[in-house]
Amino acid sequence: YIEGRDICIDTQKPSPHDRMNEYVMLRMRLAAGVDASDFADRFGVSFENTFGKRLSSYLSGGFVQKTAHGWAFTPSGMYVSNAILSEILEFDA
Repeated sequence: YIEGRDICIDTQKPSPHDRMNEYVMLRMRLAAGVDASDFADRFGVSFENTFGKRLSSYLSGGFVQKTAHGWAFTPSGMYVSNAILSEILEFDA
């Protein structure tokens, strides 16, 4: 490493689908949640069309909310965020 040699034997580049899921997973864990415009700029697809239907089932339980700019967990939703994210995200096996 000190000599500047490449010490990585095997590297993987995440697929665009995986990068999108990782972005949502990490942003939803922030109080601000996902900004739909930023999502569309980064991935070229609508957040509402991609994840809105799946997230909307958690609106009535008070776990997620629509914000002025996108979607976010409520304080109650933060406690169960891992369960919700595992339901709405699809990572390649």
